[in-house]
Amino acid sequence: MKTAQDILQEKKAPEMVTISENATIYDAIGRMVENKIGAMLVTRGNEIIGI
Repeated sequence: MKTAQDILQEKKAPEMVTISENATIYDAIGRMVENKIGAMLVTRGNEIIGI
């Protein structure tokens, strides 16, 4: 099974874009606009808990 890192390397993406579960929706929207993406990983500490 491919990992997220494998997929990023195939797409030649510089890094995964993440946001804390405690961030506001405005923070999330700002980060997505800044990175020109439509989704990002939500984290709790070092654990990915959602998209």
